[in-house]
Amino acid sequence: MAGLSSLYEIYKKDPKFVEKLLSTVVDVEEKLDGSRFGFEVREGNEMKFFKRNDSVPLTKIDRTLGRYYEKAIGHFESFNDEKLSRFPEGWRFGFEYFPNLVPVKIAYDRIPLNHLVLTDVSVRDPQGKILEVIDDKKTLDQWASVLECEGPPQVFRGKLSDDQKNKLLDFLNTSEEKLDEKFKTENFSKYFLKTLNPSLGKSFMQNSLDKDIEALVFKFDGKNPLKVMNPVYRMQKEKKEEDDKPSDIYSLTLVFLQEFYQDLDFRKIKLKGKTFEERYLEFISKTFTMFCKSRFYKNNFAEGVDFELPKFLTREEAKLNFKFVTDEETQELLKKSGTNRELFKIMLASMRAHKKRPFGVFKKELLWHHNQLVDKIADYINSGVKESFLTYDQFREVFLVTENENEWYEYGVGKLNEISFPTYKEVKKPSRETSSFVETLRSISPKPFLPSKDSEAATAIICETVPYHAGILTALKDAKEATGNKSILCMTGNPFKSMETFKEMSTAFLNANKDLLHTVVILGYPHFDELRDFANHGNLRIENLYCDKRIADDYRVQTGEDVNHIDCNDNLNKTKIVDHLKSGEIDKFKKLGLPVTHNFFYKLKNDLK
Repeated sequence: MAGLSSLYEIYKKDPKFVEKLLSTVVDVEEKLDGSRFGFEVREGNEMKFFKRNDSVPLTKIDRTLGRYYEKAIGHFESFNDEKLSRFPEGWRFGFEYFPNLVPVKIAYDRIPLNHLVLTDVSVRDPQGKILEVIDDKKTLDQWASVLECEGPPQVFRGKLSDDQKNKLLDFLNTSEEKLDEKFKTENFSKYFLKTLNPSLGKSFMQNSLDKDIEALVFKFDGKNPLKVMNPVYRMQKEKKEEDDKPSDIYSLTLVFLQEFYQDLDFRKIKLKGKTFEERYLEFISKTFTMFCKSRFYKNNFAEGVDFELPKFLTREEAKLNFKFVTDEETQELLKKSGTNRELFKIMLASMRAHKKRPFGVFKKELLWHHNQLVDKIADYINSGVKESFLTYDQFREVFLVTENENEWYEYGVGKLNEISFPTYKEVKKPSRETSSFVETLRSISPKPFLPSKDSEAATAIICETVPYHAGILTALKDAKEATGNKSILCMTGNPFKSMETFKEMSTAFLNANKDLLHTVVILGYPHFDELRDFANHGNLRIENLYCDKRIADDYRVQTGEDVNHIDCNDNLNKTKIVDHLKSGEIDKFKKLGLPVTHNFFYKLKNDLK
């Protein structure tokens, strides 16, 4: 639904046209404040995924730069071949995607099924041209069931009553200034949703009508979708955004990288990958390892650097994804520090993308040389692609002209006009008051929080969020016996619509096991950096992990800490208790569950997604 025209603006130009539309059959849907995501199945059950710019599929490079879309991608990658064969070729399914409760501006009370709400299906020809868009509620609900997600949030369908039309026209007849003033005190959701559907007690993803929604979308006779924007949301969008452009730290880093790559003999870098994506990831991994051994790294990055990341780039979803980093030496370096991980991301993103305009200390001469370097790297990598699925022109379009809404280091696309610049050696380098990059930045680089020397050792037990059962208690006792330490119990994932009942039960469980437990932490996803920081702020240091070995490996990679691993011996894998909850078998539930869970059976059952 991106780029919808405003019913308010259309009314200002032609009131009679809008009044005529309001007399036809109207479909009204709530517009959600999520991120755009697309899914398509091609020949041979090959899956392709898309973000807002849907002309180019997400690549392994995109997915390595951040984990933002991994929850949605992982959902579809779990489909078997039989299920994938049910999707018509050329049909691209469009979604609003919610990796967390605040994907953009609005904070929601719940996350939809598998983080996705189906909004449209575009039928495309082999060249990707849209032939038809399917967006009727009935069809989308049918496909949502197949896709195991939620359908569009319809509020109203039918002909508007006179009262409903008058209230809508009253809104359209009011000036923006007066609307802004009115909806500072009156809630937009309640004003419209109660008018259109008096039976509603809450919006699609909020627990009441007192909380914000972005907008409403009106479809007249199944077409002409027009939106009515929430004035409060519009005012927020019009406010000056925080400056998320590259910082001087970033531009200085690019200067060092440019000097490093200029002196590098590419012929000595042997690549084994067959596709451009594989070879590019391999090239960056090898050159990153070389950079970490160079004087540039030793003099400027070895002590750690704060890259002044914008807030949205510090979220879990924006962190580096190790899934496609196969080089073992690179992995070891990435485990060591956050500075290394950010350096790797900058190299991975910037060395494939032309930059359009100067920024920071990265003046136009350096910009021109950066784009020359990007072309040189691309030419070298592409020269060895024997089984390329792209023509060279397509390769240039896809990999050199990039747009990534979640990474400020892909700042601008395209190429400068061909004008004469001095050679790289003649370019005056940005001046620095000291010889060390770290010394220059020390005053603005906050130190990470660390526990005090007398902090208490703890074991982190990591398992899925399920009602407390005997296996969890056994794990707590085993951990205490093996280490002598109390535990932090970290529950991940969320099978419940609301966590209130589960939190209440957790408090009771914690109070009953204070000799074994420091605290219970509930995370929607394994945010291991956050878990470590949470422990540090409680003056605890995590020395042992009681969990699956794969999870322990993920923890070490994310935090860079080499903690001890204790095998969980299948104590934590008791998911049958959830099955008994779903089926309403209270006797079987009580048999598996600890006494503290018994009185919560019906509340938990009603709270299941």
